[in-house]
Amino acid sequence: MQKEKQILLAFFDILGTSKMLNKGDYQNVYDYYTFMAKLCSDTHTPIAVVDRLSRFRYPEIDSSQERYLIINYRLKHCFFSDTFLLWIELDSFLQPTMAGFLEKCCIIFCEALKREIPLRGVISKGTAIMDEENRIFLGKPLAEAAKAEPHQNWLGVGFGRTICDIHPMDMRYTLPYRKHLKSTEKDKKHLKSIEEELFSEIVLDWPSWWRENEKIDAVQIINRMNTNVSFESYYANCISFVEASKKRKEVWDTFFLLQDIDTLSKLCATDDDSHNDEQKVAIQKGVEILTAQNVLDFLQNIGVQNKIEWLDEKDQRSLEYLQNGCILVNEKSVYLNQLKR
Repeated sequence: MQKEKQILLAFFDILGTSKMLNKGDYQNVYDYYTFMAKLCSDTHTPIAVVDRLSRFRYPEIDSSQERYLIINYRLKHCFFSDTFLLWIELDSFLQPTMAGFLEKCCIIFCEALKREIPLRGVISKGTAIMDEENRIFLGKPLAEAAKAEPHQNWLGVGFGRTICDIHPMDMRYTLPYRKHLKSTEKDKKHLKSIEEELFSEIVLDWPSWWRENEKIDAVQIINRMNTNVSFESYYANCISFVEASKKRKEVWDTFFLLQDIDTLSKLCATDDDSHNDEQKVAIQKGVEILTAQNVLDFLQNIGVQNKIEWLDEKDQRSLEYLQNGCILVNEKSVYLNQLKR
C-alpha cells in the first residue's frame, strides 16, 4: 500500500505540442523526451540538509550555528503526453534546501529552449501519493501545480503558493517576479485571488543558469520561436524576464524593500491607541529604515520616476509613494514624517 510522502515537485507542460506534431516535428520532441528521461533516470540531485548531529560531532563549535550535509536525493519522474513531472521525496526532519533540485529544473528548461521547445511549469511541494508502479499520482502539490500552470503568460517556471520560504542557498536559482501571470480585463478582479491562492512571489531564475553555461544569447532563440501572433505575449514576457534576471541584485533589493514597506503598512493599519510597546518600537524602526539615505539613493538609482520593467503596477506605485515620503495605509497615503515619534 502506497503511503503519503512529502515531495518537492516540478510540473512541466510543453506548449503547442499538437502544432509541432502536426508539422511532423516528431524527432525534435522525441529527442527532447529521450534526453529528459536520461537526465532524470541516471542522476541523483545533491541537496543540502541540516546536520542534526553536528553538535555531538563538533562540540567545540557554537551550537546556534547550523551546519549542513550534502545528500544525494533520488530524482523521480513521469511522462504522459505533453506533460511531465519531476520530484524528490523530502524528509522534513532534515530541513532540506531546494537548490540542487532547482538547478535540475533550470537545466530542463534550458535544454528545451535550446531545442526551441516552449516549456512552462510550476514548482510546488506538499503531501502526495506517488505510485509509480500503477502510475497513480495524487496530492496537493500536483493539484496546485496543475491549476496554476495555465495562469502564466510566458515561457518559464513559477512557484506555487506552497513554497513561501526561500533558504539563502536557494536564492541563486530564484528571483522575485510577478509579471508572468495572465491578466485580462475580464479577470482582473479575480486575479488577486489567483495570485494569493496559487502563486508565490518567487520564480525560477533559469536565465542566470543560461548565462553561466551557454554561449548563445537566449533572446535570439526566443525571438525565433515567436511565430504565432496569438502567443506573442508569451515570448515578449519571457524576454522581459531574461532582462530582469540580468539585474538580479536590484530585483532582490527591491523585493526586500517592498517587504519592509508592506510590514510597516500592516503595522500602521490599526489605530495608534491599539499598538503595544513592541509594535510602537517596530513602527519607529520601520520608519527609520525607509527614510534612510541608502534607501533614497537606491530609489534614485533604479529610476522609480520611470516605469521599472520587473515590477507590477501595485509595487511600482508603492515605490513611487515612498520616493515622495509616503506609504499606503488602508489605501490612503501617510507621510513617514507623521509616523515619527
